[in-house]
Amino acid sequence: MGNAEAGWYDDGAGYQRWWDGNAWTDDYADMSGATVELHTSNPAAHRQPMGWYDDGRGRLRWWDGDAWTQRAQYLAEPHTFSGITVAGEWIFYGDLSQPIAGVVASFETAGEIGERSTLTRAAAGGLLFGPVGMITGAMLRKKVDRREFYLSIDGPEQFWVAPVSPAFGLQARQFVAWVNSVSRHHLRK
Repeated sequence: MGNAEAGWYDDGAGYQRWWDGNAWTDDYADMSGATVELHTSNPAAHRQPMGWYDDGRGRLRWWDGDAWTQRAQYLAEPHTFSGITVAGEWIFYGDLSQPIAGVVASFETAGEIGERSTLTRAAAGGLLFGPVGMITGAMLRKKVDRREFYLSIDGPEQFWVAPVSPAFGLQARQFVAWVNSVSRHHLRK
């Protein structure tokens, strides 16, 4: 790192690690999950000034001095449908992100999605998300119109469901085909 100023930097292992101006410390921010986890003994000592920072997941995010905000800029051209965005090697749903490689997209009714065994496992593991956040097993038991349509993303890290109006069925099917093609492309890399 040479004479780099003290601050958070990508350590090449998927973490933002604190450089104290002379050496790497044991303090790091894990951004691999749905939320950022700060691992430090003294968070106040490592306050990063407000600004745009690479979150290590295919985008720049705005840091307000205390926490990440909703503001993001993708590092590759974004393609969005029904709240799902694909940019480069990443797929996004709100604050959530996961690698596009290995993702399987589908356009289905709530009834079809509900019959999947992966849905129950994802809910039990805290890995199922919808437009308002995490979906729990108890939420799955609530009465749902099984005829409603959803764009589902079954990924290596999480399972997402985004509602789609039946009027946009053709666009949803086209987006699903494109996402699956991009996913297969990145698996072969």
